[in-house]
Amino acid sequence: GLVNLILLIYLIRNVKQDKKSLISFIILAVIQVVLYIPWLFYLMGQINHVGGGFWIVVGPINTTVEVLSFQFRRQLDTNFEFNLHTVVALIVSVFMYAYVIYMLIKNKKEKVNIKPAILGGGIYLGVILIMLIISIKTPILFSRYLMVMTGLYIFALSYIISLNKKTWVTLFICAVILILGIISNVTNILINYDKSNMKQIEYIKDNIQENDIIIYSNIGNGGVIAAFFPEYKQYFYNGQHWDVEEAYKAYGPGMETIYDYNDVLENFTGRIWLIDSEYMGLWEEIPKQGITVLKEAERFDTKYQNYIYNIMLLKKD
Repeated sequence: GLVNLILLIYLIRNVKQDKKSLISFIILAVIQVVLYIPWLFYLMGQINHVGGGFWIVVGPINTTVEVLSFQFRRQLDTNFEFNLHTVVALIVSVFMYAYVIYMLIKNKKEKVNIKPAILGGGIYLGVILIMLIISIKTPILFSRYLMVMTGLYIFALSYIISLNKKTWVTLFICAVILILGIISNVTNILINYDKSNMKQIEYIKDNIQENDIIIYSNIGNGGVIAAFFPEYKQYFYNGQHWDVEEAYKAYGPGMETIYDYNDVLENFTGRIWLIDSEYMGLWEEIPKQGITVLKEAERFDTKYQNYIYNIMLLKKD
């Protein structure tokens, strides 16, 4: 929307030189709006849903650090950590922003064209500002959501760097970005493929039997189980009644979203795997009638997303 708005302003200002482009843009804009109308119904539904509560928390310190530095650090998940990598990324990003501001002021004084960088950076910052204003009422500002605009950030930064005629400065900035990128990717690889990530999978594989069912209430670790055991019937217990049933069909057909344990257990006999995260809330909530514990809770801590698996094996007569 902001890209189109800025383009419209540009074309209006230059209408005398290029009237044809303005007319073409208006025609295309009308087509865009018409094609966008059907999605507005989904947008309103999402606004109403998010208005009732959402998982995002906008904290002054964490959110500021994340928004400023997420391009230079590996973390894009919800588990924000103030570790060495985050501190280094924050320092680099602050220096990068200071360098950009310095170059903008310097080149403006020298009457060098800096409009492309201002437009690219302005759109990027404009979207952040809008998200921040909305977040006063309903928190929606989350660094990962800005990833789709990183192209504008890179464009503005690249344009500014290109204005510096000192080759060593460009090489130094590119080297810093490259080093941080390598560290981020290597760290992700080490975490995502750590041996600890498979211990709970091996445990279930060694003990699971035909016709066993699986129940979990955390789609984080539950989604991993769904990916590794698609041949077993699984149920995601949506205790908070999040409007996710349609989206979580992506885990089907093996996984099904439920809102009441009795929908599954009332007419079921056999073995049940309960998979919870840090606390065994599932075991506390589940109806105990006719249920015996075959294996007490076994805990597995993994490096992937810091997921915790508490796994119990039950039997219902």
